[in-house]
Amino acid sequence: MKVQLTPRDGSAAVKQGWIACAIGDGPAKAVSAVEWVIFRKAENDGWATFDLYLPAEVESSQFGQKDGLKFGGLVAIRLRGQLSVSPLEFYESAEQWDLTH
Repeated sequence: MKVQLTPRDGSAAVKQGWIACAIGDGPAKAVSAVEWVIFRKAENDGWATFDLYLPAEVESSQFGQKDGLKFGGLVAIRLRGQLSVSPLEFYESAEQWDLTH
């Protein structure tokens, strides 16, 4: 997923980076300065579930820990390789919106 990254200090510099999902049981790791890979172990049936809260994934990545950035939005989704997808679901957290007005 391509994500928008914004500085925690509120400055205007906006950056984009990739959070890649892979099957495996290793720790998340940086692949480059702009890509972070997270792993999920496949179940016995061969399927793996990627249920991600993107603000937390960015916070725990190199983008949050090393670069001082936070999640600003989802820019794109890219699917590659031999895979089967069933279904894709997206949810937006109401926490980011002030719904009291």
